[in-house]
Amino acid sequence: MKNYKIEKVLKSNKKFLILKCQNNFNKEVILKISLLESNTLEREFERLINLSNYSDENITYVKPLVFSKFIEGPFKSLYYYEQEFIRSSTFSKKIRECKLTDYDHVNNLFRPLEKNSYKISEVEHHSSYISTNISLFSLINDYLEFLSNSFFYKNLFSQDCIIFKNYKLKNLEYSINLILKSKKYKEFVHKPLKMVLSHANYHGDNLLPSDNGIKIIDPDVSIPIVPRSFALARFIYTFVHDSADYGDYDVFTKWFSHGEPIFDFKSNIPNEVTNSYKKIFGDLLDFNDEKFMIFDNLNYFSSNELKLSYLFCLLRGIKANQSNINFSNNNGLDFFQEKGLFIYLNCIKYVNWLLKEI
Repeated sequence: MKNYKIEKVLKSNKKFLILKCQNNFNKEVILKISLLESNTLEREFERLINLSNYSDENITYVKPLVFSKFIEGPFKSLYYYEQEFIRSSTFSKKIRECKLTDYDHVNNLFRPLEKNSYKISEVEHHSSYISTNISLFSLINDYLEFLSNSFFYKNLFSQDCIIFKNYKLKNLEYSINLILKSKKYKEFVHKPLKMVLSHANYHGDNLLPSDNGIKIIDPDVSIPIVPRSFALARFIYTFVHDSADYGDYDVFTKWFSHGEPIFDFKSNIPNEVTNSYKKIFGDLLDFNDEKFMIFDNLNYFSSNELKLSYLFCLLRGIKANQSNINFSNNNGLDFFQEKGLFIYLNCIKYVNWLLKEI
């Protein structure tokens, strides 16, 4: 990479390598390199270009500077794009370091995201704003079918109830079927979705808030059709996503050792970090609260629409985060970490909370 001086590896996985570099002009930039032979990175580049047309006084979609392909060296034939380096902590990092300012609170962060994503969803884009025969009902049921057939989840999925913190909770299939049939959500369940422009990935590691507004990176282009409020649901998903991704909790269970669907969470992080998340999102891990301001403090999307989008977001998260299970060496099969199952248990708690409203 003779045109770049590598300063730091920011992220590395089987799909992407993300580097902080200096380019030929001695400017600090981010390089995102696709490690797979696919057009995902090109579609991400194009998505950011399109979204940048809808930046406003509070929201800036960070427009890539260059999209190209390496022609020599160890990355020969791999595609990459170059993006300006932004000297700012992500929203998730600010939460975890308990360094929130007034700007980061719900009214000054959530509402601009809602307004901007709603504005984009209402624009009839010449190539993407088309009706489909796909509904939220069909999308949700596709994920339920995955769970029923997945080797890792299907035995747990077939249980009628799950015991969590001594509470008996209805399992996903039963609960979700009741929700989808209810009058409360009927308006949104079977309505054909439109293929609209969407960032689809407002989770906290992609948001860079400051006193001058919010800069947004890394859209999700892996899902061709999403509910129009899905990007906002991904913001709410930050609490669960971070808890799974950063290994904040061990799962306690009697499922593997005794075949009993009994579960609980053991926190690995200080209470002040958990409380920092709760300040923004409410009690989205335990659902001890009866109401959540984040679902009701809306000016554009309806609360019911957003709640269904968040359900879809959790179901997708189960599949996307299925990973190797790691048991604690000192506790047999009773304590483990597995990101998909952590999200599965959170989804069970969420749908049982929704059932109280119908």
